[in-house]
Amino acid sequence: MTTGIGTLWSARVAEDQLLQSREQDEDRRKADDDAAREQASRIAFWVRRSADGETLHLMNRSPDPVTDVHVTFGVYARKEPREANYRLLLSNLPPCSDTMIQSASLGYAVDNWPNMLTWALPLNPKRGKTPYRPFGDVWFLSNRIGMDFTDRAGIRWTRTTEQPLNPGALKPPALLQVAGRVMGEPPVQPVTSCGDGSGS
Repeated sequence: MTTGIGTLWSARVAEDQLLQSREQDEDRRKADDDAAREQASRIAFWVRRSADGETLHLMNRSPDPVTDVHVTFGVYARKEPREANYRLLLSNLPPCSDTMIQSASLGYAVDNWPNMLTWALPLNPKRGKTPYRPFGDVWFLSNRIGMDFTDRAGIRWTRTTEQPLNPGALKPPALLQVAGRVMGEPPVQPVTSCGDGSGS
């Protein structure tokens, strides 16, 4: 009888230890996931409207840069062509910064060949004739904005207006409309509120 109780007691202790070990593993996984997301969660975008037009803000509120930044968005215009898609490539978003894509800097393709572009750097408008024309008055299509980037740990992250922050690369929409191009380097300004310096 005593042996049976001892065996039952040992089994119960082993079960409790296994359960506690699983809970500790889950806590560790959650802490690791939170640490991995720490910088990525400080990268955001939004559109601001003003009397001068619209601006797409790409903000990095972390003390480290994010690199290899892909941004995709669509715009709607008052005149033809009514819509254009953009696939912008930026080398980085600097630490504690706000990079601004202003509607006045957006151009659209006048020939078909630019529709073949996948990701494009901002175009230098001083380099002579280009196959792009200024759009003028446009609105960003807020449901078609997305970006991906690489954080300081080398992890690729994606954020869109329709999906929260997730690990992985952005799947850009098909270029069904006219291809657009950002004309000139987007201005960058510092942000006043930024993360701590734990860039390790």
